[in-house]
Amino acid sequence: MATPDMKPICVHIMGHEYALRVRKGEESTTRELAEQVNARMKAFKEEHPEQAELTTSVITALAMAEELNDLRSELESVRQQAQSANEQAQALQQLLTHLSEQMAETLPSGALPVDPDVTPALPSNDDAPEVASASDGHADADVSPPAPALVPGSNTGGSESSEEDKT
Repeated sequence: MATPDMKPICVHIMGHEYALRVRKGEESTTRELAEQVNARMKAFKEEHPEQAELTTSVITALAMAEELNDLRSELESVRQQAQSANEQAQALQQLLTHLSEQMAETLPSGALPVDPDVTPALPSNDDAPEVASASDGHADADVSPPAPALVPGSNTGGSESSEEDKT
């Protein structure tokens, strides 16, 4: 029974002509597939000339079915990996949202969270805090950093200590 969306074509495989009906628009694809089947069957027949044409057809069909099965398995594996990656991305997005909410609750109002993709700029000397000096009325303020603790026998300056330093 012919349907309006079907079109008759002829393909040649192993010297035989086969009349087929295919969906309109799929004629060239069907012809390409028939050429692939024909090439595979000819290659098998060249390697095994003693085999009957039916055996050649069955072995070729089995080989192509095995390749198709392997590709389906590989596709399913890729789909599972993609699904796993998608689930991981969703979990990370949920974690990021949760952490952002916690930061918003913790930070003082008006404080901006740090964008992890932006490296903060180091302050320039213009931004450095002013240090109190004797002339501003804070002469007794200690503004110098604490001196490093010296441990007897340690070399804090990176050079050899002299005998005078040890006494």
